[in-house]
Amino acid sequence: MKEVFSISSKTNGFSPVHLAWQSKQGSYLAVGSIHRTVNIYDRHGELVDDISLPGSCTGLKWDAEGNTLAIIQDKSGVVYLWDANTRTQRPLDSGLRDSLSFVCWSPHAPLLAIGTIKGNLLIYNHSTGRKVPVLGKHSKRIICGAWNSQNVLALGSEDRMLTCSSVEGDTIRSANLRYDPELAIFSEMKSNAANSRAPPV
Repeated sequence: MKEVFSISSKTNGFSPVHLAWQSKQGSYLAVGSIHRTVNIYDRHGELVDDISLPGSCTGLKWDAEGNTLAIIQDKSGVVYLWDANTRTQRPLDSGLRDSLSFVCWSPHAPLLAIGTIKGNLLIYNHSTGRKVPVLGKHSKRIICGAWNSQNVLALGSEDRMLTCSSVEGDTIRSANLRYDPELAIFSEMKSNAANSRAPPV
């Protein structure tokens, strides 16, 4: 394994950092920390852009095509969208009034989920600009989540609940958890022909 480049602790301090490689192309690495800045590096470690934030970075996520980077921070409900093609960024006002704690793009549609420390949710359609706010989806911080191929959104929260929601924000299913969740991932079960003919259970 060959080291390509490294980033000094002087840049981000000794606090936890958020990292996100660009989807598909892998041309850019986004790095955010408590220093209220997200740095975008190319694959050689050269700084391409730096994005100033009003608060500490709390999450980074590229869309499925690697065209748009979504950045959340802890001082307002504003999400910053960085365009990899034009190397420009624009603010998106989520309308949520508490600090943002979770961000996730759907891998199958231009849908962005944004969660807060108080359990509120916004589903944003990047193509149409439509926003679907869902207040009180959870009673505490939204920690993790994932979209499946049918664009069902699963969310895990500090309230020790797992919810599955439609793109309209309606809860389809929910379940109690014994402990705080850390990660949510959808998996697809492969079945043989016999099993595929069996009735659902």
